[in-house]
Amino acid sequence: MQREFEMRYRNVWQVMMVVGLCGFTALPANASSNDPTTLFELFAGSYRPEAEGIENDAVYGVRLGRAVTERFEVEGAIGRFENSSSIGDDASLNADSNLVDASGVWVVPVRDKMQWLVFGGPGWAFGEAEIVVGQERFAQSTDSWSMHAGTGMRLGLTQRAHVRPEARLRWYEQSGDTDLQLTVSAGLRF
Repeated sequence: MQREFEMRYRNVWQVMMVVGLCGFTALPANASSNDPTTLFELFAGSYRPEAEGIENDAVYGVRLGRAVTERFEVEGAIGRFENSSSIGDDASLNADSNLVDASGVWVVPVRDKMQWLVFGGPGWAFGEAEIVVGQERFAQSTDSWSMHAGTGMRLGLTQRAHVRPEARLRWYEQSGDTDLQLTVSAGLRF
């Protein structure tokens, strides 16, 4: 059981370590600058799968980014969503999935403290689904490369704090499904 847990989550921890290391290496570059160029956000919202029979559910995660220029940023995100749905009278589906995204973000200034964002990039989704029919349980691990694209607004609350509502479409290579993710982020720039 312990070995299965270690194998299942080994990749999650590796990705989190890489994203964290990128963030920490970006901090010294900001020490001499008054312009905040590193971004940290927590996001949560609604995940709407295309697959029939699966109900809308919540998605949440963390995002770390870096301004390359005034109009272009790169960011990485790690997120999670959990679905539980009834399939007929005596069957149910429980799916726990993790998402890892890398994005290029084009920043278009609209007004002072307001920016329109257009973003996209590759991602990877992995997790486990369990189908329960009566007393029988069937589990399956799955992973898939994905592509995502979306748009949002960054609304500055202060020079460093902001909120970011966004809509993101995600296409999965393995299934061909396209899902919608609607989230709001609370973030800091430093």
